[in-house]
Amino acid sequence: MISVDKNYNKPPDELKDIQKKIEQFNLTEYSLNDTLDSFFTPKNKTAIKEALSAIYHNKCAYCECNPTVGSYTEIEHYRPKKGGYYWLAFEWSNLLLSCTRCNKSKSNKFPLKDESNRLKQPPDDSDRKATSDILLSEQPLLLNPEVTHKNKNAQYNNEKIGPIEKHLEFNKNGEVNYLTDEGKETIEVFKLNKRPELVIARRKVIKKYIKCLKNNIEEYAKSNDFFKFTENVNQLIENVLKDADNPEKEYLQLRRQIVDQPDNFFKKAFEEKKIVHIYDLIKRSIEDIKASRKKHPALPIKHNNRYASKKQIT
Repeated sequence: MISVDKNYNKPPDELKDIQKKIEQFNLTEYSLNDTLDSFFTPKNKTAIKEALSAIYHNKCAYCECNPTVGSYTEIEHYRPKKGGYYWLAFEWSNLLLSCTRCNKSKSNKFPLKDESNRLKQPPDDSDRKATSDILLSEQPLLLNPEVTHKNKNAQYNNEKIGPIEKHLEFNKNGEVNYLTDEGKETIEVFKLNKRPELVIARRKVIKKYIKCLKNNIEEYAKSNDFFKFTENVNQLIENVLKDADNPEKEYLQLRRQIVDQPDNFFKKAFEEKKIVHIYDLIKRSIEDIKASRKKHPALPIKHNNRYASKKQIT
């Protein structure tokens, strides 16, 4: 899961049309609950899904799988429309893109740190955005890629919470570990470690980089060409960083942690082979290349859709 910025002030026209119809009919809680699905026609549902797909690059907001790994994508309600939040059924900030597995696993679950904080009635229209103080005050336990990094009230180890990375951390086996209660609940609800195809897909990403490293080390052992070895390793690091910056790639949080926390993925293998000095060299190269990229950043990726913020992924 990665932090994503969505422009909440520019929902798809189809979604605005639905909201106007609801206001026009002045539907009550009970009548709206009975007619929610009728407002989602194939045409407007497709348009809304396309808008979300553009923002999420056709990947699941929760597990970051592509449609091949997670079947196909669906419109997902962060706060469940049939779990008491009927009034957020067509709120743009409550709609995410999800794979079928995550959507099915979540169902109507929406755990809070304290159940007494759950809203019983809808707030004013102006307070219905996911980033509003009244909704954040519920203190949800499920991570939201669009909101978690914006929650100014949340803390982690007495520090203000920023990126998703403060909640979740991957290991070399492709499994994800929790660092907070929110991370733990998110892993359990979406079964992020109980879906073999998902864990295997993440493990393949790690193994790909490890294999390239091993090939370079074996080549160096044969040729003893240290300059060539350094050149190859630097190119590998550049490739990993490019992948981590590419919004089209799946499992971006994992890719970013590989370069930000290489010890979690590579150090043990080098220690076992008693070539820690080579690992130290690789680690220094990672830091040098990252520092160089900060001084000379690549051109920002252009977004051709009006639903994404200019700075879409952080």
